[in-house]
Amino acid sequence: MGVPNVGKSTFLNAILGKRKLRTGDRPGITRGYQWIRVMEGVDLLDTPGIIRETAQFRRSRAVWLALHLMIEDEPLLESGVERLLASMTSHTQKRAEKYYKFELPWDRSAEEIAVKVAMIKRLFVGKGIADVNRAYRLILRDFQRGRFGRISLEAPESDPVTSPLFGRHS
Repeated sequence: MGVPNVGKSTFLNAILGKRKLRTGDRPGITRGYQWIRVMEGVDLLDTPGIIRETAQFRRSRAVWLALHLMIEDEPLLESGVERLLASMTSHTQKRAEKYYKFELPWDRSAEEIAVKVAMIKRLFVGKGIADVNRAYRLILRDFQRGRFGRISLEAPESDPVTSPLFGRHS
């Protein structure tokens, strides 16, 4: 078991030495439980991704969307791009500009950047009206494919964490 799109089915295929389970680069490929017999007496269970609904998850939904660990939620697109833009360094910003072949207004909102991307990539919903949601999707997809370089959307917490296994700070 694990969160969506981390490679559970791919890992089981590697153990089996053949491609028996469907895999893909988006969440939701595995839709039900699948028992796999590895050898006599050893069965493994592949499950769909599981996300426990907690306050921590609700706060992190934009990050999960940006990382493609959850099915697309259109109202979260802007938040996902905002989180990505806030995490970019000057180096990754330059890589994004090189990839898109134009300067981006980094001091502007995610929506303004998406409008610029939509105009350059000719993503329109009507005559001259930028398709901002398509631009958000494009920006996130390009990030997921590594086109801007390595970008970390989260940093480790500075507060020590108590390990439930060892009863000590880690």
